[in-house]
Amino acid sequence: MRLTTLAGLLLLVSPVFGEPSSSSGSIAHPGLKPLVARADAFLSAGHFSDAAKTYTEAISLSPGDYLLFYKRATAYFSLSRHPSALDDFSKVLELTSGEFDRAIMMMAKIYTKDGDFAQAKSTLDIYASKAPSSPAVDELMVDIQEAQTAAKKASNAKRAQLWTVCSEAATQALRVASHNTEIRRIRAECNLAGGDPQGAIVDLRLVLSTRALRLSRLTQPSTTFLMRIFRLAYFLLPPSQSTSSHTSHLAPLKQCLHLDPDSPSCKPAYRLAKALDKSFAKLDKHIQDNDWMGVVKHVAGPSKEFPGDGFASTFEEALQQHGSPELLASSSSVPIPDARLSSPRRAHILRSMCRAYTKLNLPKKGEVWCDALLAMSEESLKAASEMMSEGSAEVDGWIGKGEALLIREEWEDAVRAFERAAEGSGRSDRDVLGRLQKAQRLLKQSKQKDYYKVLGVARDADAKTIKKAFHKAAMTAHPDKGGSESKMATVNEAYEVLSNPELRQRFDNGDDPNDPNSQAGNPFGGFHPGSGDPFSQFFQNGHGRDSGFSFKFGH
Repeated sequence: MRLTTLAGLLLLVSPVFGEPSSSSGSIAHPGLKPLVARADAFLSAGHFSDAAKTYTEAISLSPGDYLLFYKRATAYFSLSRHPSALDDFSKVLELTSGEFDRAIMMMAKIYTKDGDFAQAKSTLDIYASKAPSSPAVDELMVDIQEAQTAAKKASNAKRAQLWTVCSEAATQALRVASHNTEIRRIRAECNLAGGDPQGAIVDLRLVLSTRALRLSRLTQPSTTFLMRIFRLAYFLLPPSQSTSSHTSHLAPLKQCLHLDPDSPSCKPAYRLAKALDKSFAKLDKHIQDNDWMGVVKHVAGPSKEFPGDGFASTFEEALQQHGSPELLASSSSVPIPDARLSSPRRAHILRSMCRAYTKLNLPKKGEVWCDALLAMSEESLKAASEMMSEGSAEVDGWIGKGEALLIREEWEDAVRAFERAAEGSGRSDRDVLGRLQKAQRLLKQSKQKDYYKVLGVARDADAKTIKKAFHKAAMTAHPDKGGSESKMATVNEAYEVLSNPELRQRFDNGDDPNDPNSQAGNPFGGFHPGSGDPFSQFFQNGHGRDSGFSFKFGH
């Protein structure tokens, strides 16, 4: 693109390349000619910085040569050093008594790119008076008018909070006024409010670089500007975007520290970013190694309270320090997403913990992390999905939530959670579909019989607790103790299933071993409560026994 621009410039300059300046007479200094030749070669090759430096050397030997000023101005123009280019074009007009028309046209183009539409029009009028038949005048005037109209539309749309209209109008204006920092700033704010932080950051960095070209040094407000770019990049962009060349989160901090190595704002922010990056790398290594307990220890630390006192807590503190709306937006009139709900990096941390607890079969502990994950914005969930090599962040959240609901025996809500997970995975993930089917079976089972409730134990009770509960239930269910045969049969049936690991696992998966219509049929060869003597294996003459333990009712 730069060479294309240069080609157009050379069309303007080429008729005068190599011509002696009428104002400088013949070249007197013996070193001037080789300097000019070298500078011309740099300009033709697109080495604009070298060309400008070499023309400066030549001008020092021939300060009255307007062609040298014109050529240096074209180099400055290609470097976007517009103030320097305008100074040189003005010098050309001074040396030629205002008769070098090409300098006037170039000045009009610069004013147009800078978005100084009034100055661009007046300068173009001067050129038109000298070259009335030039088609370039009409073309540039149309561009100026369209850009001016679009810029006004963008400003009005921003006030009306029509973010998409604002962004589109600003984009149209910037096609012509590419160096206007105000229009670019407006587009950045509208993109940020409209949910495009990456586009906003690119524009803000261009605003900064354009301002830097106009100033001899960056001023204190630019330090604030750099910190804002860092915060937006780190807390609103995923790593894949915030480490790219145009939106790197470390680049603005490095630029700030280059200006002031002891900056009270940039120096601690740089250290924080490096430390957080290191912690994210450690987290990703645990995930890559399927070290889910390592994930829990790294992210939550020893604390049992959300978000713990490990990496997650450190990130939450950093987000609170740097992610407030007043630090991310330039004014309170521009609404921006809540960083806590929009940060892809935070979503990645939450997903890691939600997934880890699911993998460790500890859904009760993971529920708070899964709930926090599911509360994140849709865009942050999509970004977090890309930060792991497999699966979906939203699906992981619903799986973890569903498993926690199963533990609490909230069957219908669990089915709904797994339905959401199935939808999110396109109903093609066998693991998700298996969990959904299990929840559906448990829901159906809950409306029929529940062996855990019969014995009065939790679903995660161990074998010892189940045996003790059976003993207690049998004391009240036995006919000799005020119960009935049917009650005793129900207790026996529950214990038969829950005391057998294989049968219990089937029941936990929603498959009742005593249901002849279940997937595996009845494992007891036709045993049903109430047939024959269902108590003989447990009670004889007031005694009860069961492979390994016996008890007596009091006489």
